[in-house]
Amino acid sequence: MNGSIGGIFTDLFYFLSIISLIAGLIMIVSFIFLKFFKKEFFLNAIEDAIKNKEYKKALDKALLYLKEKEGNSYLYYYIGEAYEGLSQHYSAIENYEKALAIEENEKTSSLKPELLARLGHLYQQIKKYEEAIGYYRLILKINPRNLNALWNLAEIYYDTKKYNQAKEFIEKYIFIKQNNPGAYYLLSRINFALEDYQNSIKNIEKFFDLSENISPALNKEALLLLSDDYMALHKYTDAYNILKGFLSDKEHIQSDIIKKMLVCLINMNSFSTAIQLVNDYLLKVPPSERCSILYEAGKAYLEVGEVYKALEVWDSAYQIDPKYLDIAEIRRKYDVLKQNPWLENIFSNNIETFEDFCLRKLKLQSINNIMERQKDFYIFLDNLICSIIYRRPSPVKEKTFKKMEDILKNYGYSNLSIDLYSLFGVENVCKDTLFYKKLKEISGDAFIEFFKES
Repeated sequence: MNGSIGGIFTDLFYFLSIISLIAGLIMIVSFIFLKFFKKEFFLNAIEDAIKNKEYKKALDKALLYLKEKEGNSYLYYYIGEAYEGLSQHYSAIENYEKALAIEENEKTSSLKPELLARLGHLYQQIKKYEEAIGYYRLILKINPRNLNALWNLAEIYYDTKKYNQAKEFIEKYIFIKQNNPGAYYLLSRINFALEDYQNSIKNIEKFFDLSENISPALNKEALLLLSDDYMALHKYTDAYNILKGFLSDKEHIQSDIIKKMLVCLINMNSFSTAIQLVNDYLLKVPPSERCSILYEAGKAYLEVGEVYKALEVWDSAYQIDPKYLDIAEIRRKYDVLKQNPWLENIFSNNIETFEDFCLRKLKLQSINNIMERQKDFYIFLDNLICSIIYRRPSPVKEKTFKKMEDILKNYGYSNLSIDLYSLFGVENVCKDTLFYKKLKEISGDAFIEFFKES
């Protein structure tokens, strides 16, 4: 009987021991499970808050967790995301770099590509381009065909005016993805910066071919780039035809467009059309933006012989922006015309006034003394003296100088005594010719002295 009771106690002891062991194991497993569950619960809650764009909430949860536990790469990644969502870029960078360091130390790579991309993007945003380039290049070491890295490197190099490098990366991008119109547009801008205008045109046309729905703003930007290409190639008619399409929006005329149209028209020798354009649209441009238009308008007026109107509009341009291009130099150059108002008799486009004035000053009898009438100069003959009066307020150009010589040769007068009156003289290249050595140049102060009214 005693043996039976002892056996029962022994069995009970083993039973209780097994129960205690099982209970202990359950407690240990529960502790591990709860610890893991709590960790995953916090991370999931932070991730959900970020997905819902509740960045402050996500950040508060993450920082609370970080006070109690050691951070891991995912936690710092989520903190970085939260800071990025709150536009706190430097704090985001700090935490992304902590996450990346943990990944590197633990030799894991689950987050590395995303962290590199985020860091590259943020450094690009704050214009720390060297750092951004470093991260994007690390991405390409992992995956040389990563389109995001190729694109961003092209953009950074374009923004920093390193156009050859920009071209290299966008061309790699296009080699992989040939149907993205934006890539051809970026390449076109790079080509333009490299002065490769033909390829710029080729790529901007590819952009238009691939684009189905282009926003009005981007369409305008691309057309302006195309017009700039044509202007750079001196295809002014093509450029003008593009630019005039923008005049349909009469409520929002941009001074830059009018200015470019004027440049085209002046180079097309369509001076009257240029002047009409100014008359039609100048008042539709804000006064503060009229300087470039008036500057170009002055050139058109000068070409049609309205010298004093040119001076008037240049003065107006100077009043708006005295530092615009060479406007101050132009005013200094033509100040002589203002100081000697009687010079208008020579530079006026009133032919009758000009002829009467010159005949009187040369002491000639009648219009029969006028041997040749040209747009830019007249030739007067008195016995054995030829007087050439240049009617433009600029040095005589080589082409015009040769024309004067040819006319005198045709008349058989090239061996006569020749006086050339030109307020601003002749271009230096003309002075090396035999014809120049035969004539007497009256310019500058001598010109003014000869023609001045007493």
